[in-house]
Amino acid sequence: MTFPVTVTSEYTKKNLLEMQKVLHKRTARLCFILSLIGAALVVLGAFIASSFCIFCGVFWWLFFMISRNHPARKSAKKTIQSNEKNFGTTVKTTLKFYNTFFTAKNETTGAELRGKYDEVEKIIETENLLIIRLPDKVALMMDKRMAEQETLTELWEFLETECFNAEFV
Repeated sequence: MTFPVTVTSEYTKKNLLEMQKVLHKRTARLCFILSLIGAALVVLGAFIASSFCIFCGVFWWLFFMISRNHPARKSAKKTIQSNEKNFGTTVKTTLKFYNTFFTAKNETTGAELRGKYDEVEKIIETENLLIIRLPDKVALMMDKRMAEQETLTELWEFLETECFNAEFV
C-alpha cells in the first residue's frame, strides 16, 4: 500500500444518520426489548380479555418502536443544523492514513486532528462507511464510496495489524 492513503468524505444527512445508528445501537436495542414488553402486554390482555391491558400494551409497543431510532436521527439532525448554521454547508473531512499515524482534516474549518493507531478503540464497517472510534467519544467517518475497492481492502488489512487495541465490528 502506498502512503498516504487519502479519502475525503462529506458529512451528509444520509452518512451522519448511518453513522449515528451504529453509534446508538445499544439504545436502539434497549428500545426494541422494551417494545417486546408491550407486545407481551397485548398478548396477556387478549388472554385475560382486558381491553385496558391491550390498550396499554399497544401504546407501550408503539412508543418504543417509534423511539428506537430517535437518538440517532436527533443527533444527525443536530449535527447537520450546526454545520449549516456555522459554516453554511455540509462539512467535508479528509482522512489521511500514513504508515505510523493518521490525520483528519476538516476542510471547512481547517482544523486537523492527528492520531496514533494504538489510540483507536473501535473500527466499525457499515454498508457505506468506515467509522473509526477514538477516546472521548470522537468518531471519524470515511465514506467507502469515495475510495477504490482495492484501496479499501488494503487499508482494512493495514488497520487490522496497526490498530491492535481496537475492536473490529
